[in-house]
Amino acid sequence: MSGALRFDDLLAGRILARERPDLRARALDHLDALLRGEASRSLLGTLVAEARLPLDAARGVQERVDRYRVGRGVGVLAELLARAGVRPEVVHAEARRLGAAADLERLGRALVAAGVLPPAEEERLRLQARVAIDRDLAAEVARFVEGRRAAFARDIAPAGSVVLRGEVPIPTADEARAIVDRAAPPALPAPRFAIPPWVDVGDPRVGERVGGRFQVVGRVGAGGHGVVLLAFDPAAPGRPLALKLLPRGAGAQAVGRFKREALANSLFHHPGALEVVDAGQTEDGEHFLVVEFFDGQDLARALELRGRLRPAEALGVARRALEVLEAAHTQGVIHRDVKPENVLVSLDLARVKLMDFGIALVRDLGEFDDRVFHTVGPDVVGTPRYMSPEQAASEALAPTTDLYSVGLVLYELLTGAFPYESDSPLGYLACHITEDPRPLAAACPEAARWPAALHDLVMRLLQKDPDDRPQTAGEAIAGVDRALASLS
Repeated sequence: MSGALRFDDLLAGRILARERPDLRARALDHLDALLRGEASRSLLGTLVAEARLPLDAARGVQERVDRYRVGRGVGVLAELLARAGVRPEVVHAEARRLGAAADLERLGRALVAAGVLPPAEEERLRLQARVAIDRDLAAEVARFVEGRRAAFARDIAPAGSVVLRGEVPIPTADEARAIVDRAAPPALPAPRFAIPPWVDVGDPRVGERVGGRFQVVGRVGAGGHGVVLLAFDPAAPGRPLALKLLPRGAGAQAVGRFKREALANSLFHHPGALEVVDAGQTEDGEHFLVVEFFDGQDLARALELRGRLRPAEALGVARRALEVLEAAHTQGVIHRDVKPENVLVSLDLARVKLMDFGIALVRDLGEFDDRVFHTVGPDVVGTPRYMSPEQAASEALAPTTDLYSVGLVLYELLTGAFPYESDSPLGYLACHITEDPRPLAAACPEAARWPAALHDLVMRLLQKDPDDRPQTAGEAIAGVDRALASLS
């Protein structure tokens, strides 16, 4: 499979194709764009953003996708337990009791509590079931890739292969047996933590050891700089880790980002920054970086789901990001790439992590910078959409450059829009240098009712001249606190 197409997008597309024929062509176009790697936003998120599908309807489709996954989990776990001598009816009874909440983790805990199997065995079987399900669903996506438009016309599942128990479609015994036969791996060492449901445990690398130490249990995501895997150290099986892995033969700049991120994180410590645990190179020549794993989503995904945040929520997220920057700036580290994709948040927005210091500017490196990191160049100085004017103009940078980027992110969180409009990276660079940002009320009419302190904070962060912005992250935090106080 290529691109960023996931089974959830495919299944959502099939549901919409059956129930909203008017959306079928647009859904298929977006699935094709995901396949080509030309889109990153989910199908449902795109249709909501384009006002083609109401948010409530999108949530309803996503709930059905989630229930389909739950049903697969019940069926596959029941089959694995049947092979261990446990009657499937026992598993189905617990699943009926839990209803739509019967995901693998809850179901496994219920079976342990009922004395059906011991905790260690439950962890092993649950991981085995997750791998089988994810690999089977990945094969379904691969079949779609092969058949493309013909495959899209199929129903959610082949006729007769699903029986409904309540609201959860559980595979028949024959289908569950077939899934286990073709997709379940041998027994795997299991971690002592719950693997988030959005992690792809069907990745071929699951079960591998990286660096002789870190056991891979899933795939978190992938991008232009390699793949991110979920892993754990068997010596500390209760701690989830994110393992960033560069492909063999990666360029000097990509390797330099890893080295720079490890160095930048070693210079300061803050609970809001992802902790770097280890870094190295495998025997096969793959460079890896191991960091703390955070179970959440980035702000880009949060905005996709929510549209925008309430002012108090947006200010709270900005404040926590500024606290991390204050700690970094104090030690001479400038992030240079603050953007929604690099800010992780918990689902309730209470926890925030600033990530990816791979292009951070670290003071006093001199020739050591170019000789060791090899990251000097126009392609790694930041993201054009979120650059400060001085960054866009390749001028000397101070901590205030990060504060400008925070202002852009805060503007987007508050309004769901962006202060500048452009259709190209170069266009955004020109906007930052020459154009004034749109007033908040022009992007979001509700902003007219927000207190002056909030407007003043955002516009001061977005000043063209660095001297006209808050001069430190601490000063910006004080502005956030004034805005929060004015809201209440």
